[in-house]
Amino acid sequence: MSSKKKVAVFHNLPGGGSYRVMQQLIDHLVGLGYEVDVYYTTEKGQSLKRSLNNVLRTYEYKLSIPRNLIVRLIWILCVLPNIHKEIAKKINKKAYRFVLINHDYLTKSPYVIKFIKHKRVYVLHEPQREFYEPAGIHAPDLKKRIANMLRYPIKIVDENNTKNADYIICNSTYSRQIIKKIYKKDAILLYPAVDKNIFKPDRSIKKENLIIVVGTISKVK
Repeated sequence: MSSKKKVAVFHNLPGGGSYRVMQQLIDHLVGLGYEVDVYYTTEKGQSLKRSLNNVLRTYEYKLSIPRNLIVRLIWILCVLPNIHKEIAKKINKKAYRFVLINHDYLTKSPYVIKFIKHKRVYVLHEPQREFYEPAGIHAPDLKKRIANMLRYPIKIVDENNTKNADYIICNSTYSRQIIKKIYKKDAILLYPAVDKNIFKPDRSIKKENLIIVVGTISKVK
């Protein structure tokens, strides 16, 4: 049996910046001598890559998620918690130092936070923005506003799950302030890593007042 320190990672991320940060955190943990197991869910028939590199074991759980908005919401509220409870049971049986929990795109903060008995470290990049930012940004038409109203229970789920985290990690001072305001919890500021061998100041380039935004291409962003 291995004598190494063990950590579990949970996520349901489709990709993007949060996914890349999660891989960076795993690489760093492995560099510190940890063995990392990853638990993640996928939607049946989904073609997105969810597995991660530099991990010891991966555990995939396939979900059959309804397409209809109302039925989907009921499934998220009534069925998904039981699935996460079963995942947490498997995690609880192993001697992990802590569990690094990432976003679930269905609920933002995953239900699994409530059921894990190890130390729970939640990487919270942002809250459910559609519930806290102006409706005109996320729901510019009536159809989307009605959909967001129907999804309001997800807001309660997210807040309740987040409050069960032992530690919260965020990626900016602004995020820390928003987390404190919404969830009434303090967060630890941990900036995403940058490879200084690749990214470094070029003194020969004259400074200009430019703003560069790097992220997934979407209308909201």
